[in-house]
Amino acid sequence: MQVQRIQSQPTFTSLKNPIKAEKFLYKDEFVLMREAKKSDLTDVAKDIKKWMSNSFRLENCMGNSPENKKAREIYRSIDHKEWLKDIKQHLIDIMKKDNSSILVARNQKNKLVGYATMEQAGHIKTPTGIIENIHLDLKYRDGNLGEKLLEKITSTAKNEFDDVVVASYSLGDRNFYSDAGYQIIDSDNYRNALYARYGGVSIKEFWLKKNMNH
Repeated sequence: MQVQRIQSQPTFTSLKNPIKAEKFLYKDEFVLMREAKKSDLTDVAKDIKKWMSNSFRLENCMGNSPENKKAREIYRSIDHKEWLKDIKQHLIDIMKKDNSSILVARNQKNKLVGYATMEQAGHIKTPTGIIENIHLDLKYRDGNLGEKLLEKITSTAKNEFDDVVVASYSLGDRNFYSDAGYQIIDSDNYRNALYARYGGVSIKEFWLKKNMNH
């Protein structure tokens, strides 16, 4: 794959060592990966809300058990406009923290086709980064852009963290991170460090960790 480095002054990052913008050739078009600008956050928030809604419906609203009925009631009671505002505000809050970053990928038509977020974990003794979101548009998943997003968002992590942890929500996710050297860990130690709740909605997750010093 051809990689073309471009000069870009990051405008929205808390990392001591900002991630350099790069253009990657994907099939017959270039995709630009760079630090997010404030103008990117609405698109990112909309996409996060979309996949969280889909995950919530699939994981929690199937069947007629009392728990599933309660989950459906909670989902129907959510003010989705306020939910979107909360997600966007959460992204803004990430950028106010030390050692945090939001990375976006846009195609040649400036459409958001992927993003990743990383921040420093709270309530963990050793310096630990959390990849909270990493996502690609379905049309861009048959190449190695997912690996590039993961590689880019963690490219400066070894200068900031001993470990990086990530929550996965499917077997495909776990295989993706396992192939990149992440190992499944005890979820309970990290559950409170990840914002996986919006409007009372909780998404099931597994946790994986990679040591950045190896």
